[in-house]
Amino acid sequence: MILGLAPAWTVWLIVIRDIAITLLRSYSEYKGKRFDTSKLAKTKTFLQFVVIYYILLLYVASGTEHFRTEYGAAIDSLLHSTVVYILMVATAVITVWTGVSYIIENRKTIRELYDYSNRITESR
Repeated sequence: MILGLAPAWTVWLIVIRDIAITLLRSYSEYKGKRFDTSKLAKTKTFLQFVVIYYILLLYVASGTEHFRTEYGAAIDSLLHSTVVYILMVATAVITVWTGVSYIIENRKTIRELYDYSNRITESR
């Protein structure tokens, strides 16, 4: 995003979703409640790493004289803003989808956590 390679809104969606779900899972574990991780969420993480490495490797290669001389046109095509935009939008959509899926699949645990925190504040 800072390098101008990825659209900021996709990066922020990914970051906000990952922070929110991590905080929710951490709070759940702290309270002794199980918060299930889906295979789709694990696939999402893998996809995020693939896209990050794809962009970074091509970016580094584009700044390296040898790769620029030998593969400049291919690197430019693979790092074209449209390609990166599509990859980032797909990654953001899958990331948000897994966040929504997490909440739906764990709604019972979330309700229990919410009820538990309400009982604590009411007893004070």
